[in-house]
Amino acid sequence: MARPLTGLRKVINDGPPRIVIYGPAGIGKTTLASEFRDAVFIQACEDGAPEGVELASLGTLDTYGDVMNAIVDLQESDHNFMWAVLDSFSSNTMQRLIFDETCIRGDEHGKSKSSIEDFGYGKGYAKSLQVTQELLDELAKLRRMRGMGLIFLSHSNITTMKPPDSVSYDRYGLDLYKDIVGMVERDVDAVLFLKTRVSFQEEDLGFKKKRSIAKGGSTVFVHANPNPAHMAKNRYGISDFIYERGNGFAELAKYLPPQYAVADSEQAA
Repeated sequence: MARPLTGLRKVINDGPPRIVIYGPAGIGKTTLASEFRDAVFIQACEDGAPEGVELASLGTLDTYGDVMNAIVDLQESDHNFMWAVLDSFSSNTMQRLIFDETCIRGDEHGKSKSSIEDFGYGKGYAKSLQVTQELLDELAKLRRMRGMGLIFLSHSNITTMKPPDSVSYDRYGLDLYKDIVGMVERDVDAVLFLKTRVSFQEEDLGFKKKRSIAKGGSTVFVHANPNPAHMAKNRYGISDFIYERGNGFAELAKYLPPQYAVADSEQAA
């Protein structure tokens, strides 16, 4: 005789959002993140802000320890921030600090290294995953303790995909070591890819020769759904949209849990 199920409950995704925003340099990642209500920036090796953008920043953080201390300060200090923005989590910023910290901690004998490659046989990269997890754990603790949403900014790169059942193709993804990409992507609620659309114009060179000239448009598209050409996903039902500066958060807020779609001042009104 079948036993009735017990303890069933309905589950909704109303916790603090975790969002990755990535794309080429200068595309508008930081500008979009600055539109999120009551956001504070944890600037790992990043300095300043885009022209015309004002940020609440904890300053330029040049070591792994600086970043971790900043996260702990947000956990323990009185503040009204709703979002923590890690700017940026890329190969030459936060990942570099993770690799530097891994080298300082050294091998199994405590001997420090000058480069992540000096560990040999991929051991340095493997050890860096533990350091990465410590960072992600502290950010998860911040999210849990203070109810803050998390935003990770990253540059993009192009990798070649080699699926076993089709031809190889190129794809945009996060500019991070592949195993770190998996760690960052695993638990987030949305991965948003920013890119302009490229058009081509054919130029006649004479003598029956022609060439194609790529022209980048000024329109920025926010891709929130998977595509063979880029990594993207979301758990909120976000549709792809055109990013108009100053209106990006308003577009995303349509899909986010209500308490994260408004500022503290608006909640209190």
